[in-house]
Amino acid sequence: MNIPKVDTWFFEKAEFHHPSVLSIKLVEGVKSNEREMVLSDTDTPIGPYFPVKVLETSRSLRVIFNEVVSFHIIDESYSSPTEKLDITHEFGPVRKCNGLEYQKYVQSDSIVDQTGPDEILGYYIWTEDQTVFVLATADPKVLISDEKSNTSVERGDTYFSQ
Repeated sequence: MNIPKVDTWFFEKAEFHHPSVLSIKLVEGVKSNEREMVLSDTDTPIGPYFPVKVLETSRSLRVIFNEVVSFHIIDESYSSPTEKLDITHEFGPVRKCNGLEYQKYVQSDSIVDQTGPDEILGYYIWTEDQTVFVLATADPKVLISDEKSNTSVERGDTYFSQ
């Protein structure tokens, strides 16, 4: 399946289905053709930059993880994944990685290595507003969805310089 090339992705929702299925909905962020000035924390305008928004026409993806061991979702502005991710495969916006710090944390703070599955795989999804880490025993399915984007979700402002 060809995942569409988009300007960026926004997180819209996650649903966990007992015992081990995680479904994540991502929606397309569309870069405006018009630049605008942006106010900084000091009320000094910077830019001009291109605003990025979720539109009613934005495309959606569903990322389905089966056999999930653990997952963590954190506000992107607080996230600090390893500087140089060891990416072994990409499934659209999903990165399969070796040596994720999140994976090391779960393994150090649980008995999953002693009692869990033989091989735990680490995945990283970066979006404009959330970062998602998933540990699972199988690669996810990334599906183009016909679900409409929820434009009523309040999102932080995102801008591109180019």
